[in-house]
Amino acid sequence: MKSFINTFFVSTFLVLAAIASITSTNLVDAKCLKWGDTYKVGQLDEKILNEASSIAISKNYNRLYHMNDSIKDTTNPTGYSTAPYFYYTDDLGSKTTKVKINNVSLTDVEDMTYGSCHSKVAEDRCIFIADIGIARGDRKNVSKQIIIIKEMKNFPASVDPIVVIPIQLQIENEQKMDAESIGIHPDGDLYILSKNYHYKGFKNSKAFASNLFRLKKQKWVDYKKSDKTLTMKNYGTIDLSDFFSNSKNIKVRYPDFPGWLYQVPTSMDISKDGSKFIILTYLGAIEIHYDLSQGELSPGFAKSLLQKSASILQFNKEFEIQTNQEAIAYSKDTVSFIYTSEYNAKKFPGKKPLILKRKCLSHK
Repeated sequence: MKSFINTFFVSTFLVLAAIASITSTNLVDAKCLKWGDTYKVGQLDEKILNEASSIAISKNYNRLYHMNDSIKDTTNPTGYSTAPYFYYTDDLGSKTTKVKINNVSLTDVEDMTYGSCHSKVAEDRCIFIADIGIARGDRKNVSKQIIIIKEMKNFPASVDPIVVIPIQLQIENEQKMDAESIGIHPDGDLYILSKNYHYKGFKNSKAFASNLFRLKKQKWVDYKKSDKTLTMKNYGTIDLSDFFSNSKNIKVRYPDFPGWLYQVPTSMDISKDGSKFIILTYLGAIEIHYDLSQGELSPGFAKSLLQKSASILQFNKEFEIQTNQEAIAYSKDTVSFIYTSEYNAKKFPGKKPLILKRKCLSHK
């Protein structure tokens, strides 16, 4: 999804006291009291990463991982494909290195995450590449996949994935569902957050509640090539309109941007201890203090959270706008995060794909 971008963030923290549906009695107000200023830490090489739709931070090396989004491809049934390469840079987004992924065909990679391979070697870390986009509406639900690649200190020019897992999202009466967000919990469970909206032009589109899906660790760890497509189970919903649609600050400061741009997830990440996760949208982000291993999200998840604790962080429009922000990741300290965007030379020729960072200075 290509769109106009602006940025400011909502930070919300939650602790669950029981493994059950979320209620006001087990919500704990733990929001960030003070966020530092957003600042530039680096910039991507737009000649190579011109469609940067994902980002992950290595915990072993001073390295960032990236993937490009899909491009037009008449040989693919959907009309689009993602080139079978991943990229890594230093922490500043410089020194870009390209690595080919062998024996894989990609359609629409939209996000990536980083975590334990959960192999016999405890120190092994992996990159999880989510080929889960809807390819401009022409991709069916059953053709999505997750590509898992073991991290190496020195990558060769090409690598074989540990495994390529075909997946489908557990949905009813619908063959297609867009998604651009993946995260891995430290317990090994993988989560995908859908992007539910009806596009009817920039001003008239409408967003709906997003579905969260889970693939349990043992399912992908034990997966063999002969296995069938794995189904990621529906794990509840998050309605981002509960955070954004009633914000007078947003409507007053940015009246030219329709509300649906705030309400569709474009990337996510889960903290290394699993205690919180962060969701990026086209015009903001939400950080939620809730350990996803504690139970499915109740229908009133977002509303309950909003009633207890929510804060909107307003950013400087000129500096912090990302033209098409679709990539977010927690820093190693997990009290800060970085985000970046795709490059749009036609619509925003002067806007380079910056790597921006923001840190929480104090918590309640």
